[in-house]
Amino acid sequence: YYYMLSENFLKQAIAYSMRTKMPKVNQEELSAFKVILPQLKEQEKIVYILKLYDDKIRCLKTMIYDKIRFKKWLMQNLLTGKKRLSGFRDEWKTERLKIFLEEMTEKNKLAIISDVKSISNKSGFINQSEQFGKNVASSDLSNYKIVRKGYIAYNPSRINVGSIALYTEETSGVISPMYVVLKTKYGLHEKYFMYYVKTEEFNQRMKSQLSGSVRETLKFNDLCAIKIDLPSYNEQQQIVAVLETADKEIDLLEQKLDLIKQEKKAIMQLLLTGIVRVPQNKKGGF
Repeated sequence: YYYMLSENFLKQAIAYSMRTKMPKVNQEELSAFKVILPQLKEQEKIVYILKLYDDKIRCLKTMIYDKIRFKKWLMQNLLTGKKRLSGFRDEWKTERLKIFLEEMTEKNKLAIISDVKSISNKSGFINQSEQFGKNVASSDLSNYKIVRKGYIAYNPSRINVGSIALYTEETSGVISPMYVVLKTKYGLHEKYFMYYVKTEEFNQRMKSQLSGSVRETLKFNDLCAIKIDLPSYNEQQQIVAVLETADKEIDLLEQKLDLIKQEKKAIMQLLLTGIVRVPQNKKGGF
């Protein structure tokens, strides 16, 4: 099983797949694969070592899953006032977003900015070449909208699947005219707003504003019509701090998971090829 996940097996599979139009390996070809085999006792020790890595990976995945669920619980409760942070008792106000949002329509008229951005549902703002493998923007960028630090942009046809992001880079970029670009006014913390748009409450309120028969869209005016329940600006800041801490904990666990996966891959390459041998015990066994 582990050998079939190794680089050596993959290279042989690719070599056979290159011979046909449909990449696959049948049983006859699989039987012709070469495998480097130590004696059974050493195989068992190698399996034991690799299973320890699998256990670590499984444990970290569980921890990440639990942290994500806890963060979602925090968002659903702290961003709706169901749970309050210690020291805050002021009554929340219900307002329409039009009070706190301003659309930014500045165009790249002189085409000075050439850094074209797109929005990924998972990663936020990214270089367009990362999303599509190449730049698909027009050679003329004068009609593209400028995004500056602190601006928010979203795809009107895909905001319901998370296509919205806060621009945090120091240098400005440009984005397709199809996106809506905005910024928050005083009274609404931009990061608080970004967390709020990912809640189920916002999702439900947004549904009543979506328009379009073929593809539902959320225009800027429709977004402005949505109501939001807001605490004081100071409480917003504290809620943001709590949620950012949760994000950092998840990020650290995901980084640790990536490192363990890379380490396991390296160990597999060494143990399953005989480059590194499992230490023998004093009696000469494994």
